Amino acid sequence: DNNFQRWNRRYDILFIAIDAIDGLDIPARNTQENFVGSSLQFRATALDAAQIPQFIAACSAQGVELKWFGEAQPNAFTSRYDSWKYIDPMPHLPNTLAALEKTLDLRVPLTFNHDDCRVVGAVIAQVFADFYKP
Repeated sequence: DNNFQRWNRRYDILFIAIDAIDGLDIPARNTQENFVGSSLQFRATALDAAQIPQFIAACSAQGVELKWFGEAQPNAFTSRYDSWKYIDPMPHLPNTLAALEKTLDLRVPLTFNHDDCRVVGAVIAQVFADFYKP
């Protein structure tokens, strides 16, 4: 219960920071849902898919690690359904691929304190501003 609360407080801080960035969107959660905020997924709707690897690299250069669900090959803890070799025959799900194309994942470690989460949010906002000018 203690870790559940710790994760969700960190998640909330990151959620507020990322949700405030024009061009990044966090899918709405069901208000009745109970979840552990150990990671946060958001969509880079204002970027072209071709810009996303550059955005991830720029965040990484500032110490913020993001993973991309749109990559064709699995990378760490992100993968697309079409890389799962146990599905045969592999269906083609264009709507799913379109949703994953701009979806990013940010892990929320309990080793981060609240200020760390604020810094991560600020780094994402700063880097994103270099890629998107509304």
